[in-house]
This record gives sequence, structure tokens and C-alpha cells, in this order.
Amino acid sequence: MQLTVRTYKADVRDSVLADIDRIAKGCAAAAGVPPDRMPIVEVQKDNLPATYNNPELTKRLVEASKKQIGAANVDIVDPTMGGEDFAEYSLPDHSIPAVDFHIGAVAPEKIAQSAFQ
Repeated sequence: MQLTVRTYKADVRDSVLADIDRIAKGCAAAAGVPPDRMPIVEVQKDNLPATYNNPELTKRLVEASKKQIGAANVDIVDPTMGGEDFAEYSLPDHSIPAVDFHIGAVAPEKIAQSAFQ
């Protein structure tokens, strides 16, 4: 079995991974699997940390964007769990302030036709 695990915090990720190991072995034990045949849970080491948007830099970006293109054209969205290597730019200790933002444009008539309004 292969899983993708994404969390916003490293300590939560560690806890989730430990829980996966515990549950897999618990299910095997409940099914009568002998100790020498227990599941082996392996974690790839090439995982990416969650992207952290620096609050001060985010505030500056939002204010500047609203000023330049109008508040009605700036949306603040909830965090997502998409896989992204952008987090690497701010380094694991967030010593380089960073903000991941997206810019898009679409014709107004396309927005009017959209079911996602």
C-alpha cells in the first residue's frame, strides 16, 4: 500500500506517521499475523514541508494588491494540501520570509458563465 501524507506542521506529520505504523500493526495483530510477518512501514525521506506564508509579508502583499487592483479583486483563500516545493524557498526554519500567491485573469463573461460563482 502507498499513501500520501500531508500536514501543516512537522510534529503532526510525525504523529500521523506513527499512528499509521501503530494501526497497521494493530490490524495485523488482530488478524492473527505472527510478529515476524508484521507490516513494515517505510517513509520516504524526500518529503516536502508545508508552505508557510509569513504573516507580515502576507499582510503587505494583500494591502499592496488591494491598492493596485482593488479589494474586490483580491481573494484570501483557505490553506490547501497540494504538493508544492515552494516551501523550500523560506528554508525549514522560515528564516527567509516568503508568501505563495497566485495571479489569474479571466474574461468577465466567462466568470458569469461559471457554475463556481
